[in-house]
Amino acid sequence: MYRQAITAGKDQNARTPPLLRRLVDKMFWGGKESFDPCPPHPTFDGLKVSWKTRNFVNPPFRELGDWIEKALAEKGSTAKLGPVRSGAKYFNERLLPGCNVLLLWTNRIAFPPHEKPLPLPIMVAGIRVPKIRAVPDVSLHRVGVRSWKLPRHGGHMKEIMAKAKSVYSPALVTRGFAGGTGVSFCCVMNSPKETLARVRAHLESHPNATVLAMIIPAFNATYFDEIVPYISEVVFMYPNLDFTGRGQSILGSVILVLTKRRRFTSQKGMPVGYFVSWTRSKRI
Repeated sequence: MYRQAITAGKDQNARTPPLLRRLVDKMFWGGKESFDPCPPHPTFDGLKVSWKTRNFVNPPFRELGDWIEKALAEKGSTAKLGPVRSGAKYFNERLLPGCNVLLLWTNRIAFPPHEKPLPLPIMVAGIRVPKIRAVPDVSLHRVGVRSWKLPRHGGHMKEIMAKAKSVYSPALVTRGFAGGTGVSFCCVMNSPKETLARVRAHLESHPNATVLAMIIPAFNATYFDEIVPYISEVVFMYPNLDFTGRGQSILGSVILVLTKRRRFTSQKGMPVGYFVSWTRSKRI
């Protein structure tokens, strides 16, 4: 079961879909073969051996931190596949500053021998990737990437709005939809498909407006591709947010900055982000 693959550590041999790996090899290294330091049934310890010039690693999700440190310590170029854990310290303080390309998959992906897609947003972090290449049947939507560290008791909307006001603009920051050039917040907790439709309509009717829409969970929902062209920036927040004030954290909280005008770029020390959608099928 995927729950074991994600947490228990009893099923850590789920394989990378061959097509996904070929796509990443083409995007990062022009189709040249890469070394897998963490194969499904290894005969060596990938954390101890030296890696090659090009590496593709899909490590056990329970050991992500160790494999990230290994990838950062190696001299070669590495593609690291894994879940988007935006509320984790290692994700924000080690992985994001350490990679130069971040592929955020909008499609849900099934990992053999499992037939059903993994119910988690998936990303591929590129470490020392020399160049990103376009691939047929794969759409790439470039976005800026940020990371915000909030108080551990944070997650309350007023704190997030105050942070947004200091980062983006001294202009009016409101909760809900506002006209003009002010920054509007839309917290997508329930009925995300309908809410995103309203966000899209708002942007169409207010071309100078900016909307920061909080999406939970992040990415790879069936309706998500419709809003991707409006996303100019992704903001990862940590630790996991508590909207209730009762210590009940919500996993995978992100802010998507949506605007019809491309205003935002990656901040210094953060990777260049791309939303990736494979156009032939919703499953890879």
